[in-house]
Formats: sequence, C-alpha cells, structure tokens
Amino acid sequence: MQMTQALARAVQTRRHHTATIFEGRQRTWAEVGERVPRAAAALRALGLQPGDRLGILAMNSDNYIEIFFAAAWANLVLVPLNTRWAVPENIYTLGDAQCQALIVDDAFVPQVPQLLAGHSMAHVIHAGEGATPEGMRGYEALIAATPPMADECGKDDELCGIYYTGGTTGHPKGVMLSHKNFISASVNWIATLHFGEDTVYMHSAGLFHLAGCSPAIALTLAGGTHVCLPKFDAVLAFEAIQAHRVNYCLFVPTMVNMMINHPAFARYDLSSVRYCEYGASPMPVPVLAAAMEKLPTWEFIQGYGMTESAALTVSLPWRYHFDQP
Repeated sequence: MQMTQALARAVQTRRHHTATIFEGRQRTWAEVGERVPRAAAALRALGLQPGDRLGILAMNSDNYIEIFFAAAWANLVLVPLNTRWAVPENIYTLGDAQCQALIVDDAFVPQVPQLLAGHSMAHVIHAGEGATPEGMRGYEALIAATPPMADECGKDDELCGIYYTGGTTGHPKGVMLSHKNFISASVNWIATLHFGEDTVYMHSAGLFHLAGCSPAIALTLAGGTHVCLPKFDAVLAFEAIQAHRVNYCLFVPTMVNMMINHPAFARYDLSSVRYCEYGASPMPVPVLAAAMEKLPTWEFIQGYGMTESAALTVSLPWRYHFDQP
C-alpha cells in the first residue's frame, strides 16, 4: 500500500472530472495528476532527500491537497503544522520533527522570520495566491519550471506523515503514520461512510488535522470532488454548498449549532447535502434535534477517532440514531 495509489486511481478512473474547487478555481483529476509529479520533482530538486521532513503551515486549499500527494510522490514525510497554534508551538514542532523545508501560504508569511529564528531551514516555499515574498520559492513557479519525476513513494509500514496531537501535559506528541495507515483508513471510510466517485465533499475541518486529512485521502481514492473552504465560516459554508451542490460535509457540533442558528440560514438552499458526519466533541441532543428538523435531507453520522488510529475508529450510522428516544 502506498499513498500515491489513491491519486493514480483517481486519475485513471475520473480523469476528466472535477478534482478540486477552491475560491472559484477548478482542476480536473488529469490536471492534478500532471501537477503532483512536477511538484514532487521540484521538492527533490531543492535538495530534499527520501525520508526528509517537509513542514506545511497553511489554510485549506487545493494546493494543500496536492502537497499531500507531492510529498508522498517524492518519498518525503509531511509534517502539517497546526494553524491555531502560537509561533513557539510551531517552532517546537519544526524542531522536534527535524523539518528540512517549510511550505506556507499568505496567512502565515508574516510568521516566517520568527519560525526561522527558532528553527533554521534551507528552503521556504510560498504556496499562496499573492506574490512570492523575497527569499522564498514560489510553488507555482517551481511546478512550471520542473519536469515531472517518476513515482518514488514509500509503501506499507514506511513513514508517510507526522501529525502532532496534544496530550494532558507537556508538548504535543508527533504521531508517526504509515502509508498502510492512510490507505487502510481510506478503504474503511469508503466501505462504511458512503464515499464514492459522485461525492462532492466540503472541507471545513483543517487539513492539518486528521479530521481534515483522512477524508481528503479517502475521497481521492474514491475519485470524488474536493470543495475547499480556507477555514470554517457559516456563510462560506452556505455559499459553497449551494454553489457546488455539495453532498457530504463534516462538522464539529459547534459548527452545526452556528449554522442552524445563523441569521442567514434560511436564505440558502442546502438540500443537496445527503450525509453529514459530526464528532470531535459531544453533540448536544437539542442541537442534533434542531438540525434534523431544519435540514430534513441530511443524514447525520457520528464519528469517533484519534490521530493515533489515522482518524476514524468507530461510527454511529444514521439509522441507529432512532433506536431509543
């Protein structure tokens, strides 16, 4: 098993279908399949070697999803940094994981001098929408200038990514996840949680987190469509669901509560959604009852998991929500 199998299958079976949607930009699976080997080759051309750690500190985007697979294609270990942490926490993570390079987007360019003062690296890559800052390499320019490389992805129990998770005391702990972890979790997701080639999934959970990353890999294996929100915002979510006919979402209970009680809720057509997974914290019964009433086309699925298990561990399907009062 290897991470890039998910991308290869999507390119083979869904070549001309929409792969990613981000702020009005759409790419097909053929386009993503062409860009990823170039991005991987560019990372290797910078001097990164198999097994090197590549940090990424960015909001959700189509580029972030590509970078999951570009890092694997180049046999690098991806280290997603938490967008909600303070600079010292991410400095710690960069040092603990021994990252040799860092990718940032526009939101985190201002933090780069502090991050580099805490942990020096040979290269910083800018994967934002604005102009590339001085001293950084532009993600798009690297892709445009670099011929594609052959897939050199690791496999099975080899290390694929390090995802940091907080415990009750001390510093966050880096969880080492393999290619087999990710692909096995993806197969489980497809088998039990209704992912398919017609799934149009909206990413509202951060891609640095397994609640964002794990469905991204599973959806790629299924050949569905990624609709990326930079971060959760109720109105952005309403607009994306209506505009792109999103049919699958994942929210924490607080997000569900914010949406159903938002003053703009009634202005949008949210009926395209078929499935909504929720988790990460307890769901208040009144919130779920109100969501069921206001969103009658939605089937809710409760999920429980942890970083150490490559995300989802168990789920409560829609039909079992009604066994007891």
